[in-house]
Amino acid sequence: MVAFNELYQQVAFVLSMKCEDFALQGTHITTEELWEFCLKHLWQHEQPEQLHIHSLIADLFSLSVQDYWSLHSAESS
Repeated sequence: MVAFNELYQQVAFVLSMKCEDFALQGTHITTEELWEFCLKHLWQHEQPEQLHIHSLIADLFSLSVQDYWSLHSAESS
């Protein structure tokens, strides 16, 4: 069984790249914050063993700053 911690280790480089991309656009978050956001908003109904690395990476690459803020602000309200 794959745990979320193992998945995090496998996609940490992509998370880091996405955080750098966000920083260039004025949104500064850590890889851990981005990971928690993805678990909470993108993969909330998924079990670790159902997630595939290629799907996680595709989700991360497709995530925009606008998506992040719209989902993040929806959570706050």
